Amino acid sequence: MIKKPLALVVAAATVSALLGAPSPSSHAEPTIAAQPSSHRDARAADYPWVGRYSPADSYSLTVVRGIGPAAVKRALAPLGERVGDATPTQALMQVFDDDFDMVADVVQISRRGSAVVVWEPYGYRASDALERLSRRGVAFNFGTFPGENYVSIYREGKWVRSFEPPFSLWPAEALPIEKGLRFKGTRGSVHRNVWALMEQAARVHISQRWFEGEHPTWVRPYR
Repeated sequence: MIKKPLALVVAAATVSALLGAPSPSSHAEPTIAAQPSSHRDARAADYPWVGRYSPADSYSLTVVRGIGPAAVKRALAPLGERVGDATPTQALMQVFDDDFDMVADVVQISRRGSAVVVWEPYGYRASDALERLSRRGVAFNFGTFPGENYVSIYREGKWVRSFEPPFSLWPAEALPIEKGLRFKGTRGSVHRNVWALMEQAARVHISQRWFEGEHPTWVRPYR
C-alpha cells in the first residue's frame, strides 16, 4: 500500500560475490573471475522480457553484494520521503507531473537473495556511489538512456571494469565472465546481455515476476 501512485522502480543494488574475496594479505588489483555457481551460465535468453524499452527506456539498475539494504540506504541518502511499497510502473508515475515534466527523484531498494537491488527510473544516484556501495563486496551498475548505455563494476571500493555497449567495449579489458555474451547487435539484445552479465557478476537472477512486484520506494521532489 502506498501513499500515492508510484511508478517504475525496482531496487537494484548490490554486487559482492562475483569476484571471490581476496586474501587479507593480498594487495593485487581487484579482478572478477568466473564463478563456480549456476549464475556463471547466465545468458541473454534468460531475460526475454528485457529490451530496449523494457522495463523502461531510461533507468539505472544497481545490484550490490556485501552490504544490506540499510547500508545501501545510508550510501544513497538523502532518499526523500518513504511512500510505501510500489510496483516499478507505479514508481515511474512519480517521476513526472501531468505535463510530463520531471519533478522528482525516485528510487526503489529491495533485497533479492543475498544481494540488494536498486532501481531508479530516469535516475542515476547509485552510479555516483559505487565506491561506497562496493566497499565490502561488489557493485554492478547499468545505466541506460536513449542512445546511451553504461556498465560499471566495482569491487571493495575500487573500479574494476566499465564500458559503453554496443559502441565502446574495450575488449582487451574484458572480464572472464563476459565470455559468450554479445554486447553488439540490436539494442534489445544488448540490454539482455548486460542483464546476464549482471547476474554473473552479482550471482543473483532478477525474474520478471519479482521485478514487477512491489518494492520499498522513496520519492525526493526536485527543488
